[in-house]
Amino acid sequence: MDGKVAITFKWSEDKNYLLGEINIGSNGAAPRKTSQRIGWDANAGKIRSWLFDPDGGFSEGAWTVLEDAVVIKSTSVNPDGSTSSATLTLIPKDKDHFSYAATQRIVDGNRELDFDLTIARRLITLSK
Repeated sequence: MDGKVAITFKWSEDKNYLLGEINIGSNGAAPRKTSQRIGWDANAGKIRSWLFDPDGGFSEGAWTVLEDAVVIKSTSVNPDGSTSSATLTLIPKDKDHFSYAATQRIVDGNRELDFDLTIARRLITLSK
């Protein structure tokens, strides 16, 4: 699939959550906008995240911060009611790049192929 993904994050007004916006565009398809919320779960004693898709799907993740990576155990409910799970691993490469790997992917009871992406930061300056 050819396409472009833009990810932005900012703090919520109360500074309790990071709010993410993920915009996905692909050739010939309408753009998709997904929102994410990341925060501290005091009961579980770890970072958790929630992601909401425009078509009604959603996922949640439990984060484990390691010395050299972040591992997220993610579960999802798809718009059709089927479920998915994956282990997501974020590994910093340098100050402007990180690796995003999805492994142990199960979608509706079927194993899916793993994948690995490199994400690059692009700073945008706004002019008036």
